[in-house]
Amino acid sequence: KGTASNKAEYEINLSVARKLKTELEARGYIVYLTRDGNNTLLHDAQRAAFANKYDTDLMISIHCNYDANSTSKSGTFAIVPKVWDGYPDKNLSYLSYKAAAIVTASYSETTEMANLGICEAENAPLFSFCKVPAFILELGYISNSAEDKKLNNTEFQASMITGICDGIDTYFGLLTNQ
Repeated sequence: KGTASNKAEYEINLSVARKLKTELEARGYIVYLTRDGNNTLLHDAQRAAFANKYDTDLMISIHCNYDANSTSKSGTFAIVPKVWDGYPDKNLSYLSYKAAAIVTASYSETTEMANLGICEAENAPLFSFCKVPAFILELGYISNSAEDKKLNNTEFQASMITGICDGIDTYFGLLTNQ
């Protein structure tokens, strides 16, 4: 739960995801949410299977971060699949990294949140089972009171959505122009 808002992470994530879906659809994208309510519990392998079923062009898993050891840590970052023995698809890993880097940079620039970069994860179920480009976007730290307040502010969420959508537009624009 957020230190200032006392809201659970899943509530913040769903609020942002719903707004993101609305804006992306307004921009002409087809968007699927793995859940549209707080009563749905899916593990990462099920989320990956969902993305695979619809053969999505990109899967973004929305999260908020929490650091029990620091109330001052702040910023955004993304987690991408690392090429390892169980995940040998270098092209999928490259596309995931490219999308994550572009979207995170756009999000950071628009929201003026620190861009903490890209982390690579190996043996993560979401990436192990996903056959489409995918990354996890950490929106900010709900363990930081100031950042938690921002993440729950309607006006700030609008800038979050703009940053993510603009990054997605840039990513797909690059793919189209190749």
